[in-house]
Amino acid sequence: MPGQNMSGEQTIYSKPPKTRMDMVMAPMGAITMYTDGSDSAVMCMALTGTRTCNKMPMSQAGAQAPGGASTEDVLRRPDDFTATPAGNRTVAGQNASCFNVAPKQAGVGFDSALMCATAQGVLVYSEIKSKQAAVTLEATSVNVGANAVSD
Repeated sequence: MPGQNMSGEQTIYSKPPKTRMDMVMAPMGAITMYTDGSDSAVMCMALTGTRTCNKMPMSQAGAQAPGGASTEDVLRRPDDFTATPAGNRTVAGQNASCFNVAPKQAGVGFDSALMCATAQGVLVYSEIKSKQAAVTLEATSVNVGANAVSD
């Protein structure tokens, strides 16, 4: 829905190298994306009441869910990006260090981002911009140590 603001909830479960991201966005529906550290993802969508799952390259998953896939790109291939310090902020009661992140080459799914993470590596805030979209994700709570991603 280009040009429209949407809001919703996103929950990220991470047990490196595995990640599960659940998104619920009105009026679209629900999306769940599973990654295992490879260059592919499984994305399940329930946008019209019918749930469908597809395996796809991370680049394609990024077009479907730009916020989560962009974060995965940075975590999987940090040498492909530049990061410069951008201060600190408190998000969901957590102290976080922020960085301006940009890809070294075009074509990774986003043009620039501000990403903030705790000392434990928990991403609590990100602003991700591309030619197609701008996505802001902000944690409202943080729970570290739960067994959220199955082996």
